[in-house]
Amino acid sequence: MRYLKEYSALVKHARATDRSEVLTTTFSTSDMGKLYMLLSKAMEGAAE
Repeated sequence: MRYLKEYSALVKHARATDRSEVLTTTFSTSDMGKLYMLLSKAMEGAAE
């Protein structure tokens, strides 16, 4: 859960400061970004 919160905050900060969206795209397509998306979807499913 801590990883998800920290990564989410990192992406929000990147979106707010990265006007060309290079950093945001890098976070989304990296292995860590894919892991974040997978874990967040799994957590959503577990909460239902």
